[in-house]
Amino acid sequence: MRTLVWHVPPEYGHFAPTRLLARQLAAQGDRVVYLSERDMQAAIEREGFAYVPYLPERYPEGALRARDQLTGDDTWEWWLGRDLAMWQEAVSGRLEAQLAALAPDLVLASQLNPDTSLVAHKMGIPFIRISCSLPLYYEPDIPPMWSDALPGELSRRELEIEWMCHEAMLWRTPWINRDNPIPRSEFYRFVEACGLDVAQINYRSAFNWHVESDPEIITCSKAFDFPKPEVPERAYLGPCLAEVTGERWTYPARRPDAPLIYCAFGSKGGSYAAARRFVAQLLTAARARPDLDVVIASLPDEAFAGHAVPPTVHTVRWAPQREVLREASLFITHAGLGSCREAIWDAVPMLAVPQAHDQHGVAARIVYHGLGERILGDLPSTRHLLDAIDRLITEPRYKHAARQMCDRFRADANDPTGTRFIGDVIERRIPATTPDHYRSVTKRLFRAIMGDD
Repeated sequence: MRTLVWHVPPEYGHFAPTRLLARQLAAQGDRVVYLSERDMQAAIEREGFAYVPYLPERYPEGALRARDQLTGDDTWEWWLGRDLAMWQEAVSGRLEAQLAALAPDLVLASQLNPDTSLVAHKMGIPFIRISCSLPLYYEPDIPPMWSDALPGELSRRELEIEWMCHEAMLWRTPWINRDNPIPRSEFYRFVEACGLDVAQINYRSAFNWHVESDPEIITCSKAFDFPKPEVPERAYLGPCLAEVTGERWTYPARRPDAPLIYCAFGSKGGSYAAARRFVAQLLTAARARPDLDVVIASLPDEAFAGHAVPPTVHTVRWAPQREVLREASLFITHAGLGSCREAIWDAVPMLAVPQAHDQHGVAARIVYHGLGERILGDLPSTRHLLDAIDRLITEPRYKHAARQMCDRFRADANDPTGTRFIGDVIERRIPATTPDHYRSVTKRLFRAIMGDD
């Protein structure tokens, strides 16, 4: 029996897309263990997986609920504190001891937990990086995930400038002094102590560094990404969703013949100031169009304070999103990848209102594949918003494109790519790029720069 350890961050959205593959592996006899903060324990054990606490003293039960009340710089400081805590777990040997006790045949860790990769390399354990977004690091001719650009809209030079500006922002002195408490020299020493070359560390990523040679799992169907070459060390898992069964979802004021517009901004919706302003405009639009039923979820009650909520609008703090989407004619979304996967599963056209992070890149893919439209920049007028809603629920091209993508997602749902890829990594059938390769590349680049042929 193989033991597979999954190290996921304290975000349900990063755990959820791993469940289907983990179930498949458990069904074939593998031992599946999740390593995460205490507030993830109930969700993990509810799925029948073994749970091991990570950083339990720093993040006891309830710590993440307190974090979710933070906004702005306080949220940023929380995540930076976690980055430092993870680093200390790695360099102190505590994470290594935890993994040694579990004796894993494979470690899989989120892109938000990059230090785990270093420890796995040090221990000689096969490792896979899990991306709950689409690929986040530099790829030639592909717009970065924080970009609104579509393929072909920017020249290669313009794309390079986007990446350089991002890197300059990350490495400017105030950022390093205020937000990066780990000296780079200390980081490089630990990288080398783990048997890696510093040239293997790739900083050209949207949010975090990673080890260049690590295999990667993408928790989405490749069909939704921009067209790009196949990469042997990358596997797209498919939709990572199962069919929803049971009674149809409804609510008392629901009118069966009215188009249902579902609006939700994810688990962090309450922290997006722009989302609140957009919802205020949506309420105005709903008052102008009483023929539409509107459900608004994921925002706290105070987001509606001072606004007249018409009787055709149903507001809830939380909604069973998969069930609601089965009934929806249109999904207004922040363009989180998890939410978009769920909308595609039921062929629901989308109006994307990206707020942060990789949501701009996801929204660009919605537009690229004809699955919907997006709102960028200034808040749209009521007229423009209603025009967009009308196009998306009446023009057949959006539903047709959504149905085509839905068919591809559902075809991918039973694809054994994930289990096969994991087997290949454990058995080391995917050729590894060694530190010697990166040392050689670095030397060649240096000689070229110096004019030494």
